[in-house]
Amino acid sequence: MINSLFSFSQIGINTPTPQKTLHVNGSLQVTRELNLGGDDATEGNAGNKGQILTSNGSGQVPNWTDPNTSAGSMTFSGLGERTTLSNIIQPSVTVYVPYETIPLISANLMYETSTNSFVVLKAGYYQCMAFIRFDFLSSPTGAANTGIFIVRNDFPNVIGAVTSSVISGQTGLYSNLAGIGYFNVGDKIKTAIIVGGKEWKYDVGNLSITRIN
Repeated sequence: MINSLFSFSQIGINTPTPQKTLHVNGSLQVTRELNLGGDDATEGNAGNKGQILTSNGSGQVPNWTDPNTSAGSMTFSGLGERTTLSNIIQPSVTVYVPYETIPLISANLMYETSTNSFVVLKAGYYQCMAFIRFDFLSSPTGAANTGIFIVRNDFPNVIGAVTSSVISGQTGLYSNLAGIGYFNVGDKIKTAIIVGGKEWKYDVGNLSITRIN
């Protein structure tokens, strides 16, 4: 039974006194996506796979959020991967590693290819873990110092770092590092590499980012 109160543009299903624009007294079945927001000319947001519906209080539009976002929890927010060998890079040049694929990313971040960075969309503390593989060429000869850094926006704003000394011709060397920092909306998370005194290349690597609420 459908009852309408046209003076208030309210529709009641199985109720003669609807309390909202649409009042359903009974169960509701949705066979496709549930879209939030939008207007007469714009489709609402169906959210991303795995997100949950969260209330923003009376009179406010609810939104899709990632699970486990309560205080003290950790939310995996992004993963960047690369698998190909770079061109030869000259000594003492700062390189921001470009990630070729972004297999996982949440609403906390977006990836910006123009700056090789994850851009923060939700402020908070983020834990970042990076891995990269190096080949160090034989030119020039002798030892060299190398550093890999997780940075906020640009070097030298470092939140995590690891340095080492290498010699000519070393290949297949791996570096791992981690760091935690507070990022505001719009801040960028990057992996920076600097090698002094030797030509070098990098290939396989990844950067994983987790928001600490």
